[in-house]
Amino acid sequence: MADNLEVYLADFIREREIIEELRVRVFVREQGVPEDLEMDERDMYCQHFLARCDGIAIGTVRLDLELEGKMGRLAVIQPYRRRGAG
Repeated sequence: MADNLEVYLADFIREREIIEELRVRVFVREQGVPEDLEMDERDMYCQHFLARCDGIAIGTVRLDLELEGKMGRLAVIQPYRRRGAG
């Protein structure tokens, strides 16, 4: 997968729907996290990254620079896990 994998700094405002869909799919639907807890006020203050494979959004993570560079909300959809995207 490494040849087809692209990870980049996302524009949260422009790509918010994609980021939210990935996180809802992984955390809410698969893991049972309440949706109102998944998306939070910190999102607006974080840098967000998207991973794409062959142009398809497969994962996301956020970097919270105000919290000492804490990375969180790492979500990779099932078919791409354990293949280096995370």
